[in-house]
Amino acid sequence: MGSKPTFLIERELVSLGFRAIVGVDEAGCGSLAGPLVAAAVILPLDSRLGGVNDSKRLSPSLRDGLYEFIFERARAKLAVQFPEYGFEIHKGYATKGHKEAIKKHGACSAYE
Repeated sequence: MGSKPTFLIERELVSLGFRAIVGVDEAGCGSLAGPLVAAAVILPLDSRLGGVNDSKRLSPSLRDGLYEFIFERARAKLAVQFPEYGFEIHKGYATKGHKEAIKKHGACSAYE
């Protein structure tokens, strides 16, 4: 899982008077369409949640499970809603077939 967080930056911010420190993460950047999930959380300053870190440091099996749960369900809905784009094949990424579908059909609301 990588190194454990040191919280050095958080401690410095607390010493400067900050009382709410936000942790953020994202997943899904890189695809032309489909879900981009961004999240932010403020935990109590004295919380002791072990293993809270960047999602990219999760074990591959856990990360894959979360990916399956979040993204595959969202992309499956896109595949049903916009079958002409082939989301079930390219999963939103900039493949040749995906680009050709956009040229042929134009951008649908999934690209907004």
